[in-house]
Formats: sequence, structure tokens, C-alpha cells
Amino acid sequence: MWTAWHPFLNWSTDTLGWSLVILFILTIICFVILESMARRLVTATAPLGLISLELSTTSEQSQEIVASWDEGTREIARQSLWWDYLFIPLYTTTLAILGIMAAQWFATQQLTGLSSLCVLLAWCQWLAGLLDFTENSVLLRTLELYPEIPAGLPRLSSACARGKYVLVVLAVVSAFFGLLVSLGS
Repeated sequence: MWTAWHPFLNWSTDTLGWSLVILFILTIICFVILESMARRLVTATAPLGLISLELSTTSEQSQEIVASWDEGTREIARQSLWWDYLFIPLYTTTLAILGIMAAQWFATQQLTGLSSLCVLLAWCQWLAGLLDFTENSVLLRTLELYPEIPAGLPRLSSACARGKYVLVVLAVVSAFFGLLVSLGS
């Protein structure tokens, strides 16, 4: 039988708890900084700001979005992407710890399948981070090459963003259900 393993499983409950609190606070601080930048990137063409560019799948869409930003706004987009490089290890490790805590909660209820799934999703948060790093690199290149954006860049950025979002949502949902199990026991 397969046994799920993760380095955070070796950490004490106290270490996990304090690590979660510290990382969560740092993640929120970084998120607030990113959000303050993101608001300035919202236009009629980019209603979700930088996320609109992340999810854009064609050169034409990307060109329209970037064209809706003046040079100062494009610089804010670049700065936001650089800040995101700091945000990525914070949110992915926070979610990985939450996943391990959920795995432990499920394990206490002998829900080993769900526990193993949470461990797998904890690992997947670092995959989400790798996708996010790749997406940021592609978006920085997109901004650099504007207005001549090669067709492959938006497709790659969009694929990375969508994969990242799926993994993050799965981690949040599993942590939420783990929390419900812990409150019910």
C-alpha cells in the first residue's frame, strides 16, 4: 500500500502552527501590496487587470490588453510581476502547510484516502508555484516584446495560469474540508 509522505509531516503541530501563522501574515502583506498595484491595471479591456493578461490566449487579446495600459501602467504591471515572485513561495508554502494539516485531520478520522489526497495537493502547491513562476516570466517577456507578441506566449501564460488556479482552488477546498472535519471531532 502507498503511504503519502511530505517533509512537513515530520514537523510538530506547534511548528506547523507557528509556520502557518507567520507565512499567512507575510502572504497577506504581500497580497495587499499586489492588490494595490492590481487596481491600477484595471481597464475596460482588462477588467481583471493583470489576470486578464494571464488568461489571454491570443496575441491579439494580449496586444489589446497591453495597449490599454500607458507606459506608466505597464511599469506597474512589471513591478507587480516582480513582487509576485516573492508572493509565490509565500502562498504556495502556506497552502502546502494547510494541506498537511488537513491531511493530519483526515488521518485522525481514519480517512486515509482523503489524507493522502491532501498530502498530494500539498506537493502540488509547489507545482502551482512553478507554473506561476513560468507564467510571470512569460508575462514579463510579453510586456518586453509588446506590440509584437508571439502567438505562443499568451497560450503558455494562460495554460500556466489555469493550471495554477486549479491546483490552488483544490488546496483551498481540501483545507476547508479538513478544517470542517477537525471542528466536528
